This record gives sequence, C-alpha cells and structure tokens, in this order.
Amino acid sequence: MVAFALAEEHNVRDNGTEAARYFEEAEELFPREEWKSRARSAKAQLESTGTRTDLGIETEPDMLFIVQCTKGKIWSNPSESREFVPAKEAYTGGKNEPYTDFVERLKREALGKVRWLYLSAKYGFIEPDHPIANYNVTFSDPNTGPISDETLAHQVRHQWRWKDNIPLSSFRRVVVCGGTAYFCKVLLAFSFTNAKVIDWNEYVSGKQGLDHRIGYLKGRLASLLTAPLLSFRELKKETLPVSPGIYVVYGRDKADRPLYIGRSENLARRIWDNHLRGNVDVSVLRKKISRTLGTHDEDKITEWLVNLCQIRFMPTDESDVIVLEHFAISLLRPALND
Repeated sequence: MVAFALAEEHNVRDNGTEAARYFEEAEELFPREEWKSRARSAKAQLESTGTRTDLGIETEPDMLFIVQCTKGKIWSNPSESREFVPAKEAYTGGKNEPYTDFVERLKREALGKVRWLYLSAKYGFIEPDHPIANYNVTFSDPNTGPISDETLAHQVRHQWRWKDNIPLSSFRRVVVCGGTAYFCKVLLAFSFTNAKVIDWNEYVSGKQGLDHRIGYLKGRLASLLTAPLLSFRELKKETLPVSPGIYVVYGRDKADRPLYIGRSENLARRIWDNHLRGNVDVSVLRKKISRTLGTHDEDKITEWLVNLCQIRFMPTDESDVIVLEHFAISLLRPALND
C-alpha cells in the first residue's frame, strides 16, 4: 500500500517517471489480483495520457519535438579531429534561442519518453545520435544544395525511427524548436498526416486568440504549398479560377524557394492576362524579371516565364487574401518580393 500511495503522490505532483516506477513496485508487492490489476491500470492510464518528464515538459506518446540544426558546429574548435560526430555533439550554436535550455537538457538526459529529432538542411530529419560530418548547407541559400521539400516529405512518409521502429507519420503533435524557415519545412513535410504542427512559443505559452488565427494561416499556407505545381507552358486560361486567390511562382530548377508571391481578386486575369500575356507596365512580376534579366524585351521575358518558371495557386476568401499573402511572404521570403 505504501508503494501505491507513493505512486499516487508522484502522479499528482506531475512526476510521471517516479509514479510509473512506484506503480510497477506496487503491482509486484500486492498479494491480491484486484490490487495488482488496479496498479496495472493506473500505470497504463499514466502512459496513455502523457506525463511531465524530468525536463519539466509535458509530453505525450504521440508527440515529437524537432530541433533545427545550427551554423555553429564542433569543428570550429581546431582541436576537433573527428570526421564524424553525433549530431547532438556536433551542433553547438543557437545559444540565445528560447528553447536552448530544453535542448541542452535533451542532449544530456537520454529519456525514452521524449521523442526528438534534428532537422538538418543537409541530412533532413536525423536522430540526435546520428553521426554527421562538417558541412555548410542552409535552407536560405539554394546554391548550397539543401535537402528538398519532397525528400523531407518522403522521410516522414516512409521512415521508421528509433530502436522501437516508430513511423514518423504516426505522430499527431509536432513541436518545432526553430525559426520560421524550419517551421515551414516541417509543416510541409507533415502536411499529408493528421499531425498538428506548432512552434515552440505556441507550445509553451498555450496562447489563444492570435495563435488560433496564426494556426489557421499556417494551415492555409500548407494547402497552397501542396497545390499542384504547373509550368507556365501548360497553363490554359479557361482552367484558371476567376475568383480571388494567392499564387506562388518558382524557378524550374529551384522549386523549394519561391521567386514571387502575389494575390489577386481574379487569378485568371492576373496570371494569364497580366503576367503571361501582359507587359512590365501591368505586371509587377514581369517588371522584376526584367530587372533580373537586364532586358526590357517583352518576348524574352515571356520566353523566360514559359520555359523556366512554375506556379502554384489557390482560390481563397477575399477577406483572407491580403493577410495570407503577407504571411506567406514573411515565412517563405521569395527572391523577387521587396
């Protein structure tokens, strides 16, 4: 009875690790099966409803934490001669981020209750003990060859991780400890699952109101970024919606980072009449392409759009289109938007 009482006490105080241990001890010590059953049920309920870990973080069996990689790495130390180092040792930057203390404790304390991964611009989703070599690849510079959105989605869709082989697609709550670029990558990678992807601040504060609105915008952005990617060559005016909406233009060889994000009260008119068949006086996109190419030749601008550019678009409510456009630009940082 003492063990069971201790288990109940620790459960009330949110110390799930200690509570589980005492429930196990109680099951062994109880002479009667009805009391053994009660201990087993209490332990099962504890495991199924989530616990507060020794890190002071509320976690659940279907929760995953994803930590962004950092520019600072162990190889900046001249004395480091190892070619490959576990990720949790290799990444040394990010000291001023709000989640830094939590990540440092994750590194030190191997707690099976907390599932977490790094998101590396080179390797994708990797476990903390995964060995990595020194590299200089970033999502912000496509020329460094970062891992593609498609590959990240394939990892989530097909890979099983940890010793107990848990599929990445099985998590229902994903907390991103990282900047907006990393948040967007995770949001896209898990978009085909039922996971709710939130950032660290939203997780810790549990804010309502504004966060609810941001959550809605994140969902709409995910829908836009998973819409079909079409080349300008294959567009037909009659298949373009005449409703309000938002669109994203990409270069054919850099589909992970947008060139331009825009909105319109009439998507068909904006995309077909202004951008594809118009001129620099009626199309901001054509004007920006003109500056990039260093030419005012309208035929060359059209040829560049048709041969080298792709587009995604999504109809949306007129009341949302302006806010969604600004939200998408702030997260995705397209190359040609000022």
